[in-house]
Order: sequence, then structure tokens, then C-alpha cells
Amino acid sequence: MDMQVNYNLIKEQRQNRAWSQSHLENVSGLSLRTIQRIEKTGTASLESVKSIASVFEMKIVDFQPPVNKALPSIKAKVAALLAATSMILAAFIVIPASAQPVMIDFIFAENSTELSNVKILSEDQTESEIIIANQLKIVLTSKVASKDTVDIAINLYDLSSGKEVLIHSPKFTTKHLQTAEIRFDDYALFLTPEISTP
Repeated sequence: MDMQVNYNLIKEQRQNRAWSQSHLENVSGLSLRTIQRIEKTGTASLESVKSIASVFEMKIVDFQPPVNKALPSIKAKVAALLAATSMILAAFIVIPASAQPVMIDFIFAENSTELSNVKILSEDQTESEIIIANQLKIVLTSKVASKDTVDIAINLYDLSSGKEVLIHSPKFTTKHLQTAEIRFDDYALFLTPEISTP
């Protein structure tokens, strides 16, 4: 499954080392065509991102693209997070007891209108962060709970006052390629996780 990456960071890391695309091809084991496509479109497979992260001695989560899309009327409605939250729990296949990264399809919607749609690469017990319109911050952490389950914790912060105010902290256990849904007021978060094989 392909994901979006911060291709500017990949170019920057390559150029900071005075490497050509051909040199990156040699040290990463990827084809020149793959490197050119990644640097042009920002689309890469998880395996390609792992290879690039390895040669740059960085974490794969460092290559997630920045997210900051406009979010209408969130300031007025974000307090509703404290009210009713319903979750549809699902789950995904986990490779036993290794710290495999989890790719999570993350969709944020208002009244069935998609406001944000990104893929989050979450390493075991490492926080992933999304900021939407400088008004809402979402921090997601995943942890392998057993050979076939993963715990996901989300902290939602209201940023509209200029400070980070924690407004909700849903936690749940989920499984492979099924969607966990969190609803509040007119908003919904949809999380569809997938574990990569080593």
C-alpha cells in the first residue's frame, strides 16, 4: 500500500549529503526510477520509506508529510468532544511481539464532508501528531497488546485559545483493516490500521 511522504525532506536529506539520485539508488537498494517518482510525487511504499529512512539514519515517521488543512467551524464545536463519543471497534493482524510500524488511514470529517485524509505511520509506542487549521491537535499512539491486537490511544487538544487544552482521550483495542470510528457532535474520526510485514 502506497503512502504520502514528505518528499521535500527526502530531497533535502539527499542534497545535504551531496548525494545524487544515483548514489541514493546505490545505498538504498531502490531503483533510480523509484527514487525519481518519490521525489516528484511524494508517493512511496512502506518498504521504500524504510529503505530511505535506514540510509539517512532516521525514523520512518520522520517522513510523514505535514498536515494543516482548513477546518471550518471547529472552534465552536470542538467542546462537544467531551460529550458522547461512540466507537466502532475493529482490529488488524499484528506480527507477533515485534515493533512493526502500523500504517493508519486517518480521515477527519464534518457532516460527511472529508476535511482531512492522511496516512499516519505509527511506530510501536511512538506518538504521531496531526494539527488541523491550528485549532485542533490530534496525538495518536499505538502499542502492540498481544500477537493479534493493538491498543490505540488518542489525545485531542483544542488549540483555539493559543494553549493546548486536552478535551478528550479515547482509548480502544482494534484489529487489521477494519475501521474504528469516533463520533462527536457533527464530526467523526475514522481510523483504518494496517500492519506491514517485516
